[in-house]
Amino acid sequence: GLPVWLHNIPGLQMRTNNAAFE
Repeated sequence: GLPVWLHNIPGLQMRTNNAAFE
């Protein structure tokens, strides 16, 4: 997945969640 800090960026949170958990 992507670095956890990206989860703090609005708009990228859903994308990072998909990349990290899918």
